[in-house]
Amino acid sequence: MLKILDLITIILSVGITILELSNLLKNLVFIQNINFVETNLLWNCNRVNYQLNQKIQFRLGYAWIETFPCGEIPINGMGKDFTEHRLFQMATISDKVSVVDFSHRFMLEQRWVGRYSNANLTKEDEYPLLNRFRYMFRFQIPLKGKEIKDKTPYVAVYEEIFIGFGKNVNENIFDQNRIGILFGYRFNPLVRIEAGYLNQILQLGREVNNRNVFQQNNGIILNANFNIDLTKKK
Repeated sequence: MLKILDLITIILSVGITILELSNLLKNLVFIQNINFVETNLLWNCNRVNYQLNQKIQFRLGYAWIETFPCGEIPINGMGKDFTEHRLFQMATISDKVSVVDFSHRFMLEQRWVGRYSNANLTKEDEYPLLNRFRYMFRFQIPLKGKEIKDKTPYVAVYEEIFIGFGKNVNENIFDQNRIGILFGYRFNPLVRIEAGYLNQILQLGREVNNRNVFQQNNGIILNANFNIDLTKKK
C-alpha cells in the first residue's frame, strides 16, 4: 500500500567559487562554498573540484544539513528536526552535440544522519551511516546563438535519481527522483543565475501504518553562482 503526500518546495542556493591554480597538479582546483535553503532544509556545503580535462571533472566535499519537520508526515518519525553530516565523491562527464550541452553526473554519498533513541531527547544521540548513489543527466540549450557564452540566456532540463544501499538502508532503496526545468542567464564567466520548476518524489525510510509513504514536492528553484578568480597573473 502506498500513501502519497503533496508538498510545495522552494529551493534557493547561492554558490561562491574561488578559482585557484594548482602548481602541483597543473590544473584548476575550485574551492566552493554553497549555502542552500529549501522549504524544510538548511545546507552548508564545501567542496574541492579537479578539472581533469574539458570533459571530465572530479569533486570531493562535505555538507552539513539540518532538516525540519514539514508536511502531514515528517521525515523523522518523532516529528523532530535532525542534523546530517555528509561526505561525497563525484565525477561529471560533459560533452556537446550541435548546440546542446549535456552532462552525466555520478555521485557517492556517506551520510551520518542524526536520530533519537527515545522521544524525550532534545538532541540526536545516534548517527548511523547511510550510503547513497546518485545519477543525474542534464542538458542545456542557448536561447540565443549557438553556444552559452557571455550575455546568453539558456534553458536547462535535468533528471536525478537517488538509490540507497548498504546495511543500514531502510524501506527507501529508491530514495528519491528529481526533475527540473530551468531558465538561466550567463552574465559573464563569473556570474550566472538560474530559476525554474522542480518536481521531486521522495520515499520515507519507514512505513506508516504498514504502508510505504512517498512525498511529492512541486516547487521553484532559484540558483545564483558567483566566481572569484584568483588565477589571473598580476
